[in-house]
Amino acid sequence: MSADGRRSSPRQFLIVLPVRNGGEHLKACVASILAQVHEHFRLVVLENASTDDTPSWLRQLHDPESSVRESPGPLEMEKNWARILQLDLSEEFLTIIGHDDLLDAGYLSQMSALIDAHPDAGLYQSHFRLIDKFGRRAAKLPADAGPRIRRGLPGGEAAPATGFARDWIYVPGVRLRARRGHFPSTRS
Repeated sequence: MSADGRRSSPRQFLIVLPVRNGGEHLKACVASILAQVHEHFRLVVLENASTDDTPSWLRQLHDPESSVRESPGPLEMEKNWARILQLDLSEEFLTIIGHDDLLDAGYLSQMSALIDAHPDAGLYQSHFRLIDKFGRRAAKLPADAGPRIRRGLPGGEAAPATGFARDWIYVPGVRLRARRGHFPSTRS
């Protein structure tokens, strides 16, 4: 941070995408990641010995900030995800995304704003929309699914989003962003 409280460099993010046989969902997922307005991120795909066209499609991915780590053979899902701990986790924030999930183009920008608003939190979670296999909205969230701040781990006492939480910020959904220093303690 600079003396006036502004960031001296853009916030860096790491997006990890574990996949096995991702097919067309993988292509849409990667396209949504690469379409981020916030350009300061790195994508690492953990390819898990897919038997469909996933490996050949990933080899055609020519993005300088993207890399593919192939497994030596098929791994159980948990073991493929555990390979995250072997990565260079030098970015301050990490997110893990499933190959059948999509990010809105402004996702990283919105997460950056949330982090700015709650800089002492260690884990951030955002909203989501349920979509069908064609990417169309499949369901609406309940009216009371607004932002919440939780203290501690899931199941903690919820408070209005205007409160302060040292541990993590919760906004109903599935996207989590963890601060690098907190990642080892959030392995589960």
